[in-house]
Amino acid sequence: MKSRGFLSSISIVSLCLVPGVALGQKTVDLPTALELARRNNPDWRAAEQEVEVTRGKLTTARLLTPFNPVIESQAGRRTIPGEGKGTDYSVGLSMELEVAGQRGVRITEAERDLQRAEASFKDFERTFRGKLAKTFYQAVFARERLGLLRRVETLNRQLSEVTKIKFDAGDVSGLEVSVAQVRYGRSRKETFDAERNLTQALLDLKRLIGVDETFLPSGTWASWQRLCRFERFWSKR
Repeated sequence: MKSRGFLSSISIVSLCLVPGVALGQKTVDLPTALELARRNNPDWRAAEQEVEVTRGKLTTARLLTPFNPVIESQAGRRTIPGEGKGTDYSVGLSMELEVAGQRGVRITEAERDLQRAEASFKDFERTFRGKLAKTFYQAVFARERLGLLRRVETLNRQLSEVTKIKFDAGDVSGLEVSVAQVRYGRSRKETFDAERNLTQALLDLKRLIGVDETFLPSGTWASWQRLCRFERFWSKR
């Protein structure tokens, strides 16, 4: 009876253990991760720059003339009878002009290019936000799974230790000790695999955000409901 009471106490204490965040590890929620990505992700910045370049072309197209005046100058030697040699200088100003209708065609084409660029960016934005959300919550899942497996590992380790104590006291057989040790070894392997999966998930999130620092995602799987509200909020912007 004393052994079972001791084992129950260990189980209760172990279930209360919650794996903490590494010291100094910064956390980030999904809206903040998206804002960081908008400022730092090279693909996002390139897509925004493409729209800005196209918008600049439209501004240029709306000018009365897109051509700048050209100044031309020439100089040449000449001989002046009775006065020796001299130099002639000439300066000219020229500018290319458009015939009627060219400016309107140019503006229409630039407006269509801008519409295409903006539509392309909106599609990129939608796809990117979905990819970031998926990567974010994959990291959340990996973090929570690792926490659970660490608690299971702790329980199995303590169970293995208690089983060894009970074996020394003659309460259990050697087979039970072996089973407890195998169970503990399996849980340790699962924990190592979960740690590797979390590391990869955080690396994927880091690449999408586009920063050097590794962030730990905040929230839980229940945050999917908050994600849906965030999606509706974002679509209204």
